[in-house]
Amino acid sequence: MFEKIKKKYALNNSYFKLRNPQFPQTPEECFEYLKEHNELPFRYEGYENSENEYEGDWWLYDCYVEYQKRAGVYNSQFFTPRKTAERMGELAERFFEGTKVLDACCGFGSLTKALMYNKNFEVRGLEIDAGLIQLYDEWTEGVAERNLFQDYKEKEKNIISNPPYEIPVLTEFLEWLYETLTDDGTAILLIPKGFIDKERPKKLVQILEKFQVVDREDMQEEFARTKIKAEIVVLRKNI
Repeated sequence: MFEKIKKKYALNNSYFKLRNPQFPQTPEECFEYLKEHNELPFRYEGYENSENEYEGDWWLYDCYVEYQKRAGVYNSQFFTPRKTAERMGELAERFFEGTKVLDACCGFGSLTKALMYNKNFEVRGLEIDAGLIQLYDEWTEGVAERNLFQDYKEKEKNIISNPPYEIPVLTEFLEWLYETLTDDGTAILLIPKGFIDKERPKKLVQILEKFQVVDREDMQEEFARTKIKAEIVVLRKNI
């Protein structure tokens, strides 16, 4: 599909800016190039010098950050960065019961990647974007269902998610979460800092009162390209 690239640009601030038109244009195409040539189409020190495969695999997060910058996307980069994903994996080992986990709004699978590496979790993804699902299936070697979270009706004991942050959508997500969790279920979420403390609007307060906050802490690092502050929150249903 792609000719092998002889002169590579660095990923950061260079590849998507300077690449030739015949080079891979998107993170999905960069992944195809990797499968075809067993190397990335750009220079990426973390991949080339990593001591193990798992660490090197996190090139995809930085690739998406750079791609969105060049594509003119400035305010929606909310994919979960590595250290935060790994911390959420540690909390999953502490608070989840059983091994089956639903990664809702999974994107290309940062949370799934962290949960499946050296951990005994069986993770399934839930995502509406077809391109992200393709990356999820190949990057995590898991399986994601293409569906809106609102249309997913199965009951789940363990749910992990970095959901949409707009207040109306996140309120709807919490309503869905309450209906989807089993009565003994647990959710680990990455949400805007202080969101669970909001005192308005009324609809949001009513749904927040249905949950018990078991644990909360700041995310481990900032998002790559936004000013949004977020925290990790562990929730259980009040029953």
